[in-house]
Amino acid sequence: MSQSSQNGFRIDPSTFDECDIPDYMRGAIVRYYENGIPPGSFLQSVIDNDLREACGRADSTNRHALFNYVNWFYNHAPSGTWGYQGATAKYIEAFRRACQQGEKV
Repeated sequence: MSQSSQNGFRIDPSTFDECDIPDYMRGAIVRYYENGIPPGSFLQSVIDNDLREACGRADSTNRHALFNYVNWFYNHAPSGTWGYQGATAKYIEAFRRACQQGEKV
């Protein structure tokens, strides 16, 4: 499980190796959780549990790694921050509100 950073969640980079997340996608996940920066359309589709969009937006590497992403989010992402429609927008809004109030998400 991840731990809290200043306002968001600190992500343990070793968990990406466990789940075989492609190297070039790891930074987007870290920025999303630790800094509240919106991910690209593929990752947003994964986070929002939209398989059709995720498949349509995935490059060839990510298309083959879809199970790996679900495995990573299931085992390492903070609960309640992924897996339902609108999860990305809700987390980013909560992150921004926490930053404005000097709190943690």
